[in-house]
Amino acid sequence: MLTEKVDAYFKWVKLKYNQVTHNSTIGKALAYSIHQEPYLQTFLTDGDIPMDNNYAEQAIRPFTSGRKKFRAN
Repeated sequence: MLTEKVDAYFKWVKLKYNQVTHNSTIGKALAYSIHQEPYLQTFLTDGDIPMDNNYAEQAIRPFTSGRKKFRAN
């Protein structure tokens, strides 16, 4: 079910990419998504890879909070 949705998304992205100016902001965003397709689909083939990066973001949170405090000085 999820694979079908991801495939439909990339089909839509490729269709829209052919309808916009490739150098426009939306064209660049669509091109980025197209180029990231193999990486974005990795979680569909490997059950050990999470769908999001919440774990990584939570792991660096203490460092980013501290960075803001040190800048105030």
